[in-house]
Amino acid sequence: MKHLLLIASLLLTFGFTNAQSTVSTIDKYGYNKTPFMLIEGDIVYNIDKYGYNKVSVAQIEGGKIHRVDKHGYNKRLFMIVEGGNIYNVDKYGYNKQAIATIEGGKIYTTDKYGYNKTAIAMVERGVIFTTDKYGYNKVSIAIIEGGYSQAELAFILTRVGLL
Repeated sequence: MKHLLLIASLLLTFGFTNAQSTVSTIDKYGYNKTPFMLIEGDIVYNIDKYGYNKVSVAQIEGGKIHRVDKHGYNKRLFMIVEGGNIYNVDKYGYNKQAIATIEGGKIYTTDKYGYNKTAIAMVERGVIFTTDKYGYNKVSIAIIEGGYSQAELAFILTRVGLL
């Protein structure tokens, strides 16, 4: 039994799962869901409002986010997530500039050095809310159905126009 648990934990650790998450826009009351993104494993797809016609747009490997062409090739690194901090980078992974930080479900924009935080959004139970600069006055804009990592959340925030 211990061996099965070890094998299962190793498979989950190294990404051999068929995890799938759907991201949908919602109105300010939390209704009228319209799916626009699908995350399968480490590939992110744009989808139509019915959930079909997948077109790959990104690949997420650990904390590194790569833009890809519509076939999933020609990877170009553009964002890194390390320890809750989100950085824009050049295609080689250098010249990091902080753009945001994730702290306990709240997302703050920062200056390029990681200071001067201003709240822009928060995530509660998979629902993404925009907030005022103090973290209050929530308005729902999207929902994530399924699990997500910090790197996936960073890319989702980019796609909904918050980063």
